[in-house]
Amino acid sequence: MECRASLSNDHGPSNVGLWRRRARLRRRVRRVAVAIALVLIAGWIAVENIGVARFLPAPASSLTQIASSDAWPTSRGGPLRAGHALTSKPIGQMVVWDVDLQSPPAGAPIIANGVVLIGSTDGLIHALSLSDGTELWASDLQTRISSTASYAGGFVFVGLLDGHVVAMDATTGDIVWRFKAGQAIRSSPTVVDGVLYVGSSDRRLYALDAATGNIRWSFATGGRITSDPSVNERQVIVISQDNLVYFIDRTTAKLKFDYEISLTNGSAALAGDSVFVVDVNGTIRRIHWEKRVLPFEKGIRSVRRWMFRWGMTDKLPPQKGVVWVVQDPTVSFEGTPAVDRFTIYISTSKGQLLALERETGNELWRATVGASALTSPIIAGAHIFVGDESGYLSAVSSSTGEVVWQVSTGHMVSESIAVGDGTMVVANDAGRVRAFR
Repeated sequence: MECRASLSNDHGPSNVGLWRRRARLRRRVRRVAVAIALVLIAGWIAVENIGVARFLPAPASSLTQIASSDAWPTSRGGPLRAGHALTSKPIGQMVVWDVDLQSPPAGAPIIANGVVLIGSTDGLIHALSLSDGTELWASDLQTRISSTASYAGGFVFVGLLDGHVVAMDATTGDIVWRFKAGQAIRSSPTVVDGVLYVGSSDRRLYALDAATGNIRWSFATGGRITSDPSVNERQVIVISQDNLVYFIDRTTAKLKFDYEISLTNGSAALAGDSVFVVDVNGTIRRIHWEKRVLPFEKGIRSVRRWMFRWGMTDKLPPQKGVVWVVQDPTVSFEGTPAVDRFTIYISTSKGQLLALERETGNELWRATVGASALTSPIIAGAHIFVGDESGYLSAVSSSTGEVVWQVSTGHMVSESIAVGDGTMVVANDAGRVRAFR
């Protein structure tokens, strides 16, 4: 009887209630865990897809660099950095004016509203008349200039060695605003839809309000950024010295994907749905910019790469977005390629100029232009223009690779060329700026 009573007490009303309370508690814990997981997933989706930049107020202006037949407002001609002058006027080898800056140039010349703008290593920004070379104004920035200037909507923007980005009134040269990054600014600013994009040696890409200089967002990379940001309607693309090309959504400031390359001393050229990048190992890559890395995709690819290295597979997994890769180990590609509708033009360190079919990467022709390294090529009309370390400026037929004419500038040309309104402007490393028509 005592045993039965004991058994009966174990299943009494109090114990049944306890079990029910515990069951309810477990259900609540599970519901809370599920809710937390859903919140975390939603937060991750928001961070990855929406980003803080989406919630920023609109820029204070709509300033935009516009490439046109009479303007070359930034390095490589426009935000796409394609190096393609929109002019039908033929450019000859006649020098129409020659100006001595009294100091080596700091960056390449640009052209806007009939004015040539160029910095010099003594800290001056010079504004020269495109028609006759007359100096309109010179602004002393009190420190070393370290990037090619950019123009948009009445403002001139330039990067300085002390880490400042400076905006100036394009009519007077007066300083409008300054922004201070962590280290030197060596990339040429890009201005699109009221936002200025610029890279810094502090390993960050900055997005600033072009009218005020206020920071909107920044993006951290693994290396110094000396390349010029390339910008289209959806993305800003920049190359860091960690040997990665970063594809960043302009609206969200989030990384879409990155692409591993070798060392390069140029920027990415945008054309249509593709990005073209060259490196010093003689490799050019065509990459689709509309891709996006999926969750765990990079980790899986890393595992597959290790399997390839250990001989566990005979196939190296392709990188995200790759269309084609062409390599020539006998040369080192220099600077940024020039791209038109059908062709890509590439300079080499051995004085060669290559033309490749844009769609396939097949080589069309190869020409020896000089005996030393060439500047990044410029497309203008039926010719490709390049400078070289020997001081020569060369015009090359875009269809055949034939050197049409060459003229000496008297000293090394290491920076690229600007073209606007049928005039080509070249600065040599001794500080002489010449205009050709």
